[in-house]
Amino acid sequence: MSRGSSRYAIQRGLRPHILRHVIQSQPTTVDALVQAARVAKAAFRATASAPTEAPLGRVVEQLAANRLAAEQHTLKLKKFTNQLTKTSINQVSTSRSPSPGSGTTRRVTFRSRQTFERQQQQQQQQGRGRGFLKRTPMNNLSPTATAITCNYCGGKHLPGK
Repeated sequence: MSRGSSRYAIQRGLRPHILRHVIQSQPTTVDALVQAARVAKAAFRATASAPTEAPLGRVVEQLAANRLAAEQHTLKLKKFTNQLTKTSINQVSTSRSPSPGSGTTRRVTFRSRQTFERQQQQQQQQGRGRGFLKRTPMNNLSPTATAITCNYCGGKHLPGK
């Protein structure tokens, strides 16, 4: 048997974790192969007896703590979502927005659904529905009043309205 074939026969008998190291070292002789196998075996023993970075028990504890934290966050999120569905946003004023350097800020406030519905009912009783102004028909205008075309809605209104 030649030296090359004996190297391959020895390699076939090695354990997989040792064989990987021997193949990577690319031994050219039987002595180099045996030396690489001894180094791989010593390295395997050293790493196998070393403690792992995180014992399994500690990993399980961390996973359980993370799960509890996730459940608490989910409950808080549900409460927040329920609170948001019970509130509505006040209408923002229709005035022009301030220039970027003017220093004035716009404010958005929240109110309960009951307050919002009560205010809408009051507006409807006063003759205003959903924030629109009640308009006077054009044929009821006095003969001296002249209606002008509105630049915003295209309708005809008395000046100043």
